[in-house]
Amino acid sequence: MQTLTFENDQLNMLRATLVTVAKNDDRHYLNGIHISPQHVTGTNGHRLARFDHGFPLSEIDVIIPTFTVPAPAQIVILEIDKHETTVAIVTRKGTTKTILTHIDGKYVKVENVIPTTDQGNELHRFSFNSAYLADVQKALGAKGCGILAPDNEGGAYTVIYARFPDLTYIVMPLRT
Repeated sequence: MQTLTFENDQLNMLRATLVTVAKNDDRHYLNGIHISPQHVTGTNGHRLARFDHGFPLSEIDVIIPTFTVPAPAQIVILEIDKHETTVAIVTRKGTTKTILTHIDGKYVKVENVIPTTDQGNELHRFSFNSAYLADVQKALGAKGCGILAPDNEGGAYTVIYARFPDLTYIVMPLRT
């Protein structure tokens, strides 16, 4: 069993990642967060959040069904076993535990959509669902952000939050 404890900024990044997870998608692997040896990732195909969790994990590759982290939560502890994860949410009033069975399947290769370079000061016109930014800003408790242009026409945009340099948040443009 491997244990991950999220608090403070990491807890906020976990909340932001959970916001991006699909709900009731036919692609069942998108209905949860992916935990790998280095990252926690969530996407619904239109937006994506990923951060380096910083835990010394080995040979872990699981998809945990989405769960809600209430506002008063101070700590979230994930105890990851081979087939299930126990989620413990700690608040001032006590601890609530839930056992979630992992989602079968392979998670999408998100590396293909994360832009790798900054396009400088070039002007880019694009449109996206602004609620995607509002959701993640609320989860992070952040105000303002920077946006990096994609490597190619019609690609994903990277949203940067100065307070959370380890969080990669991607917004896909709307098709016009």
